[in-house]
This record gives sequence, C-alpha cells and structure tokens, in this order.
Amino acid sequence: MKYNQVRMFILFFLMFSIPAVAQVRGQAVISEGQDYRERTLKDQKWGITPQMGALLYEDQGGAATARAAVGAALDLNLTDPILGDDPMGNYIGLSLSAIYSHTGPGNGNFFGAATGPGGGANLLQLPLDLKVGGYFSDTVRFTVRGGGNLIYRSDASSINLGAGSDSRNSLWKVYPNVGMEGEFKVSRNMSIMARPDLTITPGKNLFVAVVGATFLGF
Repeated sequence: MKYNQVRMFILFFLMFSIPAVAQVRGQAVISEGQDYRERTLKDQKWGITPQMGALLYEDQGGAATARAAVGAALDLNLTDPILGDDPMGNYIGLSLSAIYSHTGPGNGNFFGAATGPGGGANLLQLPLDLKVGGYFSDTVRFTVRGGGNLIYRSDASSINLGAGSDSRNSLWKVYPNVGMEGEFKVSRNMSIMARPDLTITPGKNLFVAVVGATFLGF
C-alpha cells in the first residue's frame, strides 16, 4: 500500500514539475535571445563621437586656408519621444559638438605651426544642431542637420567671418550652420560617421569636414 502511495506521489510530482521546468527554460532562452539580439542604429539612444578632420576658411590676408581640426560630439535620439514607434523609419536627433583648431598665422602649415603675427591664434566651435533623416538599412543612416554654431576666435582677425574680423582681440559669436551626416554601423556598439558642415557668416563662410567613430548607447 505504501509503495503504491509513493509511486502515485512521484507521478503527480513529475506531472507538475516537468512543464514548469520547461516553461522556465523557455523563458530563459527567450531572455537570452533578447539580450544577444543584434541591435541596429534604430535602437540607439545616444552616441559619443571623437572626430577629426579639417576646416576651410579665408585668413586675414584673403587667402583660402585649411587647418586640422579635432573634437567630439554627443548625439541624442529623440525619435521615440517625438514620433513614438514610427514604422516609416524616420530619425530625429539632437547633436552638441565641440571642434578645436589651432589656426596659427596665415603662413602656417596644416597644423597651424609657423612663426609670425598671430602665431598663437586658435578657433573653438560649439555647434548645437537638430538632425532629421532616415535609414537606408539597419546599419546605414543619413541625416541633414542645422542650427547654431557658437565660435570663439582667440584672435578675431585670424579668420574673416565678417563683423569684428578686423580686431586682434578674442571674440565669441553665433552663426547659423547647416550640414549633413552619414553613419555606418560596423560592430555591436560602434559606427563610423562622416559630416560636412557649413557655417554661414556675413564674411566668408566657414566649412568643416570631419570623420569619427561613434560609441553607441542603447
């Protein structure tokens, strides 16, 4: 009698425990699949991009000049807060950048190194832009951008940007800027980007082109 009771207990235990174990295991597999799902650019919430490139401008002597530039950008994806779950694949973002260049004198080299008047001139740009665009695929995004560019010149006469450019003093001034950006995802948490940008001024416009590697946040 006791043997039959033990056997019935074991059968009941197996009937209830096996489905429960299977369910827990299935949930674990689903969870693992979600954790290791390949994330796309659409999933990106923010990005930090070290970048380098060049700027083109007119110097104090009226000559077209190129200088090396380095910087970084912080981008925020605002698509979901603004559009929600958008099936059309649009993108809306906000970008804050900082770009530095040692412009040096007019006869300086690409890195601004030379001796002469204005040898210590420097340029700092702080663009704040709205980005709007879309996706060609899960790994490729293209946007146009526009906003304001706060520019600091340690020697205002080093670059012809219009009003104030005849002064040898330092100068902060805001100008409108427009540009575009292409991004290509190359690994789980990184993409590469290229961005040309034009700052529109009362003098000669300032052109900047940079490339960078973006660390993606999800």
